[in-house]
Amino acid sequence: LSDLPAALEYLVGGWQYSSAVRVYSGRPVLFTNAIAVNGNPTLDDPTFAKWFDTSMFSAQPAFTPRTNPVAFDGLNGPGAWFVDMTMTKSLPIGNYRLEARVEAYNAFNHVVWDQPETVFGNTNFGKVTRKRVDSYGREIQVGLRFVF
Repeated sequence: LSDLPAALEYLVGGWQYSSAVRVYSGRPVLFTNAIAVNGNPTLDDPTFAKWFDTSMFSAQPAFTPRTNPVAFDGLNGPGAWFVDMTMTKSLPIGNYRLEARVEAYNAFNHVVWDQPETVFGNTNFGKVTRKRVDSYGREIQVGLRFVF
């Protein structure tokens, strides 16, 4: 766009773009209630409908000491990824400068899923059914700064 008129170049030219990608592995799935587990329930290809092998779990008799681990190697909840983007432009105004900035966090509005249900006997046991409440959707902020 090098042939733009000067006024149009002043407005639409000279923008800078930057992006950052954040990728998080899932948090370990913890089984805090007393249940019997026959082996490692980790699946090679978990789905939201079956995050771990629920057939390996059974109820433990009352007052039986826990012998199973709280977590299993390789059994982690859903991971998350985010793309953050920034557009900036500096406009010279005589000896001063006006800086414009638009920032988008989680620009693609990626959903962050919560851990699978780990309460044995619950109808959703082993399923991922809800979003995390401590995660936000897309956030956009716009800023202007006058530099003198």
